[in-house]
Amino acid sequence: AFFPCCDEEELMDYDSRETKSDEAPSTSTETQKGGNKLKASSGSSAPMILKKPCELYDPEQVELVSLLTPSSFPCRLFQRRDIMVYLRSFGLRTVMDWPAILICANSIADTIDANPTTKPNENKSVDRVIKNGKNLLKFLDKSAAKLFTPPDVVAAQAKAEKPSSFSVGSIFSSIFSLDAEAEAASELEMSRKVMNHRLQVDKLCQINWVPVVSQSEEEYLPIMPFRVTSKPVNCRLMADSVLCSATNYLVSASVSSDMLIAAFGWNRPIPLTTIALQLKEIGQQYLTLQREVDSAHPSSNSSSPSSPISNYSGKKLDHFSERINIIIPQLYNKLNAIISQKEASEVLDVLESHPWI
Repeated sequence: AFFPCCDEEELMDYDSRETKSDEAPSTSTETQKGGNKLKASSGSSAPMILKKPCELYDPEQVELVSLLTPSSFPCRLFQRRDIMVYLRSFGLRTVMDWPAILICANSIADTIDANPTTKPNENKSVDRVIKNGKNLLKFLDKSAAKLFTPPDVVAAQAKAEKPSSFSVGSIFSSIFSLDAEAEAASELEMSRKVMNHRLQVDKLCQINWVPVVSQSEEEYLPIMPFRVTSKPVNCRLMADSVLCSATNYLVSASVSSDMLIAAFGWNRPIPLTTIALQLKEIGQQYLTLQREVDSAHPSSNSSSPSSPISNYSGKKLDHFSERINIIIPQLYNKLNAIISQKEASEVLDVLESHPWI
């Protein structure tokens, strides 16, 4: 069975004309030529895309509504409680599962990619998906144990927790039921589930949906080109900002789940070349600011007073110097703690011919 579902713009247009009466609207429809859209006979021209109930989600679940686009739900004509009972029996999804997570992440990425230079508070659609990204990250953080534990580990845990029975009947039953062929089929099915789970996690890591810091809170820290979201594989947590802000986007929300952090690779050691690039970028920022001060400040032989611009630039340089005097030793210590002879040459290749001391 197929049921109609509106895309977001069509649903908004349709909702603006929908009556608030609880009485059932006219359900007579005519099938269009393509066979995949319906036209309501009540006068609305909003097209409705047909989907199976098992491809749609329950609009009465608040968490689903806060994360998914309207196209993931039955259209309003079919959201009556009596109809919803039948839709659930036909397989309407009621939980935020992996397909729903990927739908949410892709919808965020599609909107951001269509508006790559739009800043927060400039576009309602962009603001909405940024909020969705934060909500999705919060949901994953809360549900990480359930979502990111591999299926074989879940099965092993369930088996260990299941009380064992030592009756003679159960022993003979297990002996005769678990033949080699059935056991092999069970292992193959588990391998398929494990692979599918890994692919789903990998897909999520490659989608541009995680809200990131679009402007550095500290002037002395270099920052990546402007974006409001990024792929998890290109991000690090704010705690690592000192070491890698020049080469990684920084997640704008807090994350507490170790399992989620591990799944996205945010706990992996930061490469030495990344730390070296951070040193290089900080050095270049200092030189740029130094040139601004030199060009704005009068020469030592001039008796003319300093301009407000030169005073401002000088104070800015002083503040920058104070901050990097705290940060640079941290970077040195990090390098000294983990560097090897081979890695030292890679670091020098990055820093060679660039001021960084």
